[in-house]
Amino acid sequence: MDGATFKAFFIETMKDEAGAEAMRSVMKPLVEANATNIDKLITLCSKQHQQIQKLEQEVDELQQQARNKTLMISGLAEDIDAEKAVIDICKKISVNLHPEHIDSVMRVGKKDDNRPRNIMLTVTTHRKKIPILKEKKIL
Repeated sequence: MDGATFKAFFIETMKDEAGAEAMRSVMKPLVEANATNIDKLITLCSKQHQQIQKLEQEVDELQQQARNKTLMISGLAEDIDAEKAVIDICKKISVNLHPEHIDSVMRVGKKDDNRPRNIMLTVTTHRKKIPILKEKKIL
């Protein structure tokens, strides 16, 4: 039954009291079933919203932990090995940094002929970052 046919049937049925009562008896269980389904969907959406908020908080915490172990170094020429350069710099400022203390060393930013890109150094722990920060004024 298409929409126009159903509409005509519905209007014709609702003209007398017996038809209206029959229509109510047919529609009531459908409305109640839909109301139950809507309630279930609302509950599900609420739970998913709470899960999303929890996951967003966990992501924020993980990003903060990653930032706590990261240093930016600028001014080192592009043609040198970044990891060796970082270790040499740490030796110059009397900080004992070995390759096993380094998670990653990479150049970040757009490559530009006029200036070298910054180096992002990520150390294994926050404790390895602190001495470097304390001694950076020597450079």
